[in-house]
Amino acid sequence: MLLSGFESILLPTARDMPTPSSINSSVTVFASTVTDNATVRNASLLINGEIGHKQTVRPSRLHIDSFGFPGPVPWDWIRPSVRDMYTMNGQIAVQPFFFNSDAPDSGAVAPIWTDEQIDGMLEVARSRNLSSGQLSGYDDSSSLFFFEAFDRYPIRGKSILVIGSQTPWVEAICIAAEAGSITTVDFNPPVVSHPRIKSISIDQLDATDDVYDVIVSFSSIEHDGLGRYGDPMNPTGDLQRMKKLQGLVKPEGLFYLGVPVGNDTLAFNGHRVYGPLRMPKLIEGWKHLDTVGGKLEDLFAQYQNGGFIQPILILHYVP
Repeated sequence: MLLSGFESILLPTARDMPTPSSINSSVTVFASTVTDNATVRNASLLINGEIGHKQTVRPSRLHIDSFGFPGPVPWDWIRPSVRDMYTMNGQIAVQPFFFNSDAPDSGAVAPIWTDEQIDGMLEVARSRNLSSGQLSGYDDSSSLFFFEAFDRYPIRGKSILVIGSQTPWVEAICIAAEAGSITTVDFNPPVVSHPRIKSISIDQLDATDDVYDVIVSFSSIEHDGLGRYGDPMNPTGDLQRMKKLQGLVKPEGLFYLGVPVGNDTLAFNGHRVYGPLRMPKLIEGWKHLDTVGGKLEDLFAQYQNGGFIQPILILHYVP
């Protein structure tokens, strides 16, 4: 159940926590030193009870619910009852993987996608010769999986919504696959002037009733609710996001989803790995048509102890 107000904080009670003055000096968490940053700011606000829920007139089409404050927050500061929510009552193993450098106070700026960068990636995507140049920031299997996914389920002429791109490699593959239109959306949308790509913020998306033939997301959903990027803390943020995406795709639309797959693991606050426990919950409400990169059951067994692969799941939305 989602708690409200100060009682919704994920930290233990204030008497169990260091005082704000001691927090502001230096705290070592998972062998990472946190000093005078967004984590400290959030912890101080939480202890003083200064953060509460924000109400919006119109529910967001993509934002997830917040437990009252943004991340990053170290695992050791989270209430045991809420840790159970993150781990499905202790069924999912937790590994330390704490990030703080991506918090809003770190001075992050919007990425700039130049026409030259996009056209270079597009050339590689059209040739499918990955030795001729870098396409994604991941290993080559990521690009190869998308090539095969779009071969099996073509996107030619379709309207595409891409979720959470840091670089335009997925967009370049969509252009190469002859997508009709491409819109990329992010909390921190890229600056782009390429004629084939439109860039919008989540707030701009919320202001429309647009729906799309296809949604594409790679290495994004698994971060939702963990607070790594200064986003809202929420144990079911990934599951909520998947539900909200159903309102952005047309009836009978497709969703090409890339997330870490292996044995269930929470690498907090870096990412989740989806296995036989959480994957069914993640794709609930979608019809699973296919997976490019291997059978899910085999991948669950093959990748253990936090290891993973990111196949492409092809999901079908039938309201």
